Amino acid sequence: MRKSLCLKVIGVISLVILGINAETSKKKVTKKSDWIRVPWSHGGHYWHNTVTREDRDTRPPNDEL
Repeated sequence: MRKSLCLKVIGVISLVILGINAETSKKKVTKKSDWIRVPWSHGGHYWHNTVTREDRDTRPPNDEL
């Protein structure tokens, strides 16, 4: 009897703690730009727009990255 009651109490406490941690771990990620920097294998990089799928070698103008 004591073991089953103890297991129930521990189970409820662990579920409460996991529920609190799950709510606080969700963070809102703000996206500054649609452009990402993609590295080349030789060490350079190019810019890729994830929305329009445009690629360019120079930094996109007037965009915070």
